[in-house]
Amino acid sequence: MARTATAKWELPTKRQSGLPVDPAEVQGTEIALAVQGGPFSVLEPMVPSATLELVIPDLTPGDYLCRYVPIDMDDVRGASIEVQFIIPDDTPLAEVENPTVEISP
Repeated sequence: MARTATAKWELPTKRQSGLPVDPAEVQGTEIALAVQGGPFSVLEPMVPSATLELVIPDLTPGDYLCRYVPIDMDDVRGASIEVQFIIPDDTPLAEVENPTVEISP
């Protein structure tokens, strides 16, 4: 069964140097998704800075990574961070395997 996940985040409050950053200097956030071990696909190249969540529909069971990358007003990408999450497989069990019937004499 497909599930929906909601990616949420907060804007950076400092630069990589540790100095504070004015929130007005943040243009937005790039959100990418990968099945763990696979390549990332960018879901949204630029989520505006006023929006701090993104709904990701139709996810099948598996292990995922969600990557968040802040982007400043000069289109410079900041440090990325990845968050792992799991969509559980709650479907019923499949049939038993290798069934046999033995006949007694």
